[in-house]
Amino acid sequence: MLVGHYGVAIAAAAVMPGQSLVGLFVTTQLMDVTHSALLAAGVERTRISDGTGPEAVRLDSVPFSHSLPAAAVQAGLVGVVTAVRGRDPGRTAMAAGVALSHWPLDVLVHEPEIPLVCGRKVGAGLPTAASHAAEVLLLPKRVT
Repeated sequence: MLVGHYGVAIAAAAVMPGQSLVGLFVTTQLMDVTHSALLAAGVERTRISDGTGPEAVRLDSVPFSHSLPAAAVQAGLVGVVTAVRGRDPGRTAMAAGVALSHWPLDVLVHEPEIPLVCGRKVGAGLPTAASHAAEVLLLPKRVT
């Protein structure tokens, strides 16, 4: 759902003139950036199974980067940083929403391996073709 994540950032940039697109790209990928750091530190676990594409990546243990509470905390941090930078409440909410959008998009495409709460995992596991179709629908038609 990589394109879908970036589609959310591009759409947000279209409705927030002057907002850094690069900043929104980092914001929409914050959960994956956090996961990469925690993976490197040995805190979270991911494995590559047989196969190709996104189906080959298995998120064995990602409670601090990809659970719903973790997504909410990261979105809250984005909101705080945005507010401290003097942005209006609408921009602050939009930036936090961009960060939070990562979680439901991952739930759509991953098998039931995305932590919800208390050890429960969710995921719709859209097939690759359906995932690509969903990504195309998420891409904004025009960015001004």
